[in-house]
Amino acid sequence: MDNIQIEEKEDMIIFHIDGTLTSEYMHTMDKFFNSVNEHLAGNNVKTIAINFMNIYQVDSIGLGYLVKLLKQLDAGGIDLILYDLNTQVSELMELSTLDGVFNIKTRGTFEFEYLSA
Repeated sequence: MDNIQIEEKEDMIIFHIDGTLTSEYMHTMDKFFNSVNEHLAGNNVKTIAINFMNIYQVDSIGLGYLVKLLKQLDAGGIDLILYDLNTQVSELMELSTLDGVFNIKTRGTFEFEYLSA
């Protein structure tokens, strides 16, 4: 995970992440997790979305962080959406059967359902 950009929209926060979600970037994933918590504090956020367009690799540690984030957000009544996954990450989600756990959207579907006025 090399770069994180944050976009706030009414009751949604979109995280645009570049790089990887792998064990070699655990310290950066901790920063991302803390950043999510900071943006939730005192805000009326209903949805967190993560744009996977520029995430090119995910390993078991990265999946673990995503599951941890999902559980935390679910406990607070906040939806987590993963969108615009590349083929490799989509296949990993399917192989790990996490595609049935996470709310995964294509870019077009996400934009239509959540960003169109």
